Amino acid sequence: IRGVAWSPDGRALAASARRISDTIRVIFWEADSGDEILVVEEETDLIGVIAWAPDSRILAVFKYGTLALLDAQTGETLHTLEVYGSRGGLAWSPDGHLLAQGALDGVILWRVDQSQP
Repeated sequence: IRGVAWSPDGRALAASARRISDTIRVIFWEADSGDEILVVEEETDLIGVIAWAPDSRILAVFKYGTLALLDAQTGETLHTLEVYGSRGGLAWSPDGHLLAQGALDGVILWRVDQSQP
């Protein structure tokens, strides 16, 4: 397991895990039942830090060189951004318009609504 996070509305738990070699898997579980409700799997250089948007509709997944925004209902990649650095920590602003990414040399803020740093 690389990352784990509860959705802000408390309805789901998401985890990112290294599956095999260069594959990352993001798994969503329903909080009440514990049932697996969605699995997203893709090839990538691994990091797998995750963070839910405040509205619980989007999950940000930080991978080496890429930040992906996933639809939490379908697993569809809504948007990807090329990111700097190989470290991670992710945090959304309370209004969901900014996403902070930890990097080796500081913190980068992304305007999610405009997809620009």
